[in-house]
Amino acid sequence: MKNLAIGLLLLATGGLLAPALAGDVYVVDNAKGKRAMVLQKDSYARNPVPITNGGENQGYSSAMLFATPGTGVTVYTGHMEPGGKIAHHEGGTVYVRYVVRGTGKLINVDAQNATTSEIAYKPDDVIVFQPNTHHRWENGPEAFDFIGVSQPQPKP
Repeated sequence: MKNLAIGLLLLATGGLLAPALAGDVYVVDNAKGKRAMVLQKDSYARNPVPITNGGENQGYSSAMLFATPGTGVTVYTGHMEPGGKIAHHEGGTVYVRYVVRGTGKLINVDAQNATTSEIAYKPDDVIVFQPNTHHRWENGPEAFDFIGVSQPQPKP
């Protein structure tokens, strides 16, 4: 029994200390002589995001993958543990999120955090946020992974 307890403790500790999912980002350009070539290769790792706009998140990590120079367009990846939550926040840009895996609820809210509508998200959904959209996330029983792209607000 003692060995089982020690084994479970080591497994749990290893899960907490294990590095976040990491990968590589490749930037390919064909502007130089019309030959496609890799201009840049970067690695990334998702980092825990314990707080969003002063609200406490649960089980959420993310990473910026790439920011396109001169455009303000940024690509992100995120992960939320089963039952995780992202606190109420307001997005300041146009933001497109692609759900890679997981199910849960996107809860649209007003500035006081009162629910205005809900979306039950699932794999392969695409969610487009207009600037200044208040919302929060509640994940379901499995991990939630996504890719997001943001772009600055168009100037009038």
